[in-house]
Amino acid sequence: MGHRTILVIGDNFLDQLGKFQRMEYADPLSQHVLSLEILSKVKTHYEETFNKDEENFLNWVKRMYAVDVLLKGREPDLSGEQKNGWIVLDADGQISSVIDRTIPEGFFDWFEGTLSYWTLYPGAEGVDVNLAGEISAATGFSGSAKKSAIDLASMWEIVDRCCAERWDYVRAACGSQTWEAFDTIQDKYKTDKYNAELYQKTYTEWAEQPAVKAIYAMPCPEESLWKELSRQELHMKNLLWKHLEPYAIDRLRLPRNAYINSYDLGHLLNYSGVIKGGVLLKDPDERALFASLADDTLLTIAYVHS
Repeated sequence: MGHRTILVIGDNFLDQLGKFQRMEYADPLSQHVLSLEILSKVKTHYEETFNKDEENFLNWVKRMYAVDVLLKGREPDLSGEQKNGWIVLDADGQISSVIDRTIPEGFFDWFEGTLSYWTLYPGAEGVDVNLAGEISAATGFSGSAKKSAIDLASMWEIVDRCCAERWDYVRAACGSQTWEAFDTIQDKYKTDKYNAELYQKTYTEWAEQPAVKAIYAMPCPEESLWKELSRQELHMKNLLWKHLEPYAIDRLRLPRNAYINSYDLGHLLNYSGVIKGGVLLKDPDERALFASLADDTLLTIAYVHS
């Protein structure tokens, strides 16, 4: 159990999210629910993994897939007994069909509301949406607003400035020294299965490099003043200076501009997925994505239980 924050681009954001809600929490009559024939898969699963002497095929399917037999001549009750699917028997009482009702791309449980992370221009309005779907107008900050209402330039400025500062301080601390990436060292000790001892050996070898030691020894600049920063800038500073996992340190091996451009609004606003037009985007180039959006595009920061 946990939570995720998702950027949804475009109108009807709740409907877009519905395509990614797990079936057990969705409206069983949702347009995103598919009825799929899975008899072949079910047979294979039963033959390969189950002791047939313990339970017959029909009872096993009922138990494993939470479905029951649909009586001949009846229409499935999609919001009732057949919301998860159903079994069809042939004239001999053998299973001829198993229907599974599912949302194939579902990955979260339910929507909990929007997060007021968008910085709005003075005089501009957005909205906030709560768990019940109730909408309230918002100024200053909002969870959902048109692109034209959001001061995206100021938000990108925070990302770029904080990343540039981090890179510049690291280069000053390391001088001309460079270091070998954690993954490169790990390849020397890689095994088929995870080995805690080898992982520690990798980490120690990586962390003992002079440049890495210099980075770890760096103080956070003007940390005593961080309490005066905006919520967004404070989050970005903490992300860059306090999260010292090897992948974060090794990212600093990039050239300055490449390092800056490797961060985006997802790092600033803490969302971990982007949905646009009902499609879950994979590793989008956010700078190009935001630049391509029309000014009247609705942008929503959705908080979901997962």
